[in-house]
Amino acid sequence: MGSLPVSGLVSGLDTDTLIQRLMALERRPLRAIEQQRERLGTRSAAWRDVNGRLQNLLGRAEALQRASAFNQRTVTVENTGIARVTAASGAPEGTHSLEVIQLAQAHSIRSHAFTHDTAARGLAGTVSINGRTLAVQAGDSLQSMAHLINQLGAGVRASVVRAQEGQHHLLLHANATGTASAIQLVDGGGVLAGLGLLINDPATGTLVANTLTAARDAQFRLNGFTMMRPSNQVSDAMAGLDFRLLAPGATNVSVGQDVDTVVGLARDFVAQFNSTLEFIRQQLGANGTLRGDSTLRALAGRFTSLVFEPVPGATGLTRAAEAGLSTGAFGTAQAGQLLLNESTLRARLAEAPLAVGALFGAFPVNVARPAAGATATASSQLAGDQFAPANVINGITGSALWGTTGGGWSDGTAGVFPDTLEIQFGQARVIDSVAIHTLDSATMPAATHGVRNWRLEFHDGTAWRQLDAVTGNTAGVHTHRFAPVSATGIRVLVDAANGANDHARLVEVEAFAQNQGIARRIANACQGVVRAPDGVAGQRQQSIDREKLRLDRQIQEWERRLERREALLRQQFITMERALGLMQSQRMWLDQQLNQLAPRTR
Repeated sequence: MGSLPVSGLVSGLDTDTLIQRLMALERRPLRAIEQQRERLGTRSAAWRDVNGRLQNLLGRAEALQRASAFNQRTVTVENTGIARVTAASGAPEGTHSLEVIQLAQAHSIRSHAFTHDTAARGLAGTVSINGRTLAVQAGDSLQSMAHLINQLGAGVRASVVRAQEGQHHLLLHANATGTASAIQLVDGGGVLAGLGLLINDPATGTLVANTLTAARDAQFRLNGFTMMRPSNQVSDAMAGLDFRLLAPGATNVSVGQDVDTVVGLARDFVAQFNSTLEFIRQQLGANGTLRGDSTLRALAGRFTSLVFEPVPGATGLTRAAEAGLSTGAFGTAQAGQLLLNESTLRARLAEAPLAVGALFGAFPVNVARPAAGATATASSQLAGDQFAPANVINGITGSALWGTTGGGWSDGTAGVFPDTLEIQFGQARVIDSVAIHTLDSATMPAATHGVRNWRLEFHDGTAWRQLDAVTGNTAGVHTHRFAPVSATGIRVLVDAANGANDHARLVEVEAFAQNQGIARRIANACQGVVRAPDGVAGQRQQSIDREKLRLDRQIQEWERRLERREALLRQQFITMERALGLMQSQRMWLDQQLNQLAPRTR
């Protein structure tokens, strides 16, 4: 607040300094509030930093739990001059022999040579190019004809080529390679023959195209199978592989697991994990801005255990150490840090990439397996182990073994429904999808031998509850997807089969639990903090913002109070100066009067 200075003209006091010192004392409570607000600002900035680092860790964890990362493929072509090959995610691994016999090429036709390309050719008539008609006028030149042909949309590109001085050719070039794209010409008024695009074939006495390059399909041999394709770009010869044929010749093509991608993702995850945890520990330390935050301390303490707890339901690999993850030894510079042995991870990826993916959380876990603690029973079965209920939880989803041990389950009461197959998990599992595989083979297709109508139920620990129902099924597999439920078991109640007076036949039943792999657990923990607006970070920011707002109101009130106090002090000092001035004036008047009353001396 601006104010006029108060000078001690009468009192001789430095009243401005006195007021400043008095106000400094008065401002002490305000300064304490301002410091408290500054500390809140520092805490807010620290939480934003924690949130940002956890966002980064969340991104690294999500990248590591994507199934596509574990399905990436690398392709090595021994002779890169023969072909370029790319592999889609999940393409089958192996080495393939490739021999390019001939490349596909596009059909091209040329005219006779003419001295001028812009002179009228004096030819008139209606011609057909690939079924599109074109009216040619006597005044048309090679250039104007090329322009008209390009407007037809006939799958042909026309141009005028200057072979040498005084030799111009009209060139027709098919837009696509292969024999099916050969240019088809039908003359009218002798225009095409006059141009030389059609010439006489002495052997047949008919007009044929004046071919410069013949239309030709690509011919190649893949793993011993000879194939023909209209293009040098081949994407349907083998699932997941795209070939770009470049030149005749032979080479080998090797398709393998893209280990480097996964190792790189794991390396980035470990680096961000360590960076994030170290920053949180610093913030929670004795001199840290967030010391005393019990929620953040609990999260930091939980992070490492989330990595090293066994992954429930995973197959093959269940512990982080099996994929090369460990912690630094106590007393070393790496103590408490997450470490990655890349050699171990590479070896596991080479052996079982899908198992590594499931360990990190990339694939759903089938909990309807004996290895996961599941058992299967049924209302009845045909005689023999080949039709036992246990066959539907052995991991074999195909029908090739039907009728032999492990092939599937069939009830023992033909034409009597419902038939029940029940799978108990052995513990509560959170599941979100179930796949029902019915009999479906070349000799016993699902449409005539599979189950047609059924209900799917789950047990919530207290009672059976319906999840879904299917009627009219003719497919070999049906996947039920639903909101996650906690279930101790599932059962399939078959109400009808596709064959008359037939049995219920199931090959496999899979129940997929939400994957709680390493990266997924870390991602979930991060989500609990960074999720807006109800995550821990959001709640802390909201709490800080509310407290800052409360302090801002206090600061404003104190500022107004101090302004009033300073104004009062200044007014009091002004009043004092005025009083002292009046007293001084009265004293001077009294002195004057006394001096006048004093006897005069001669």
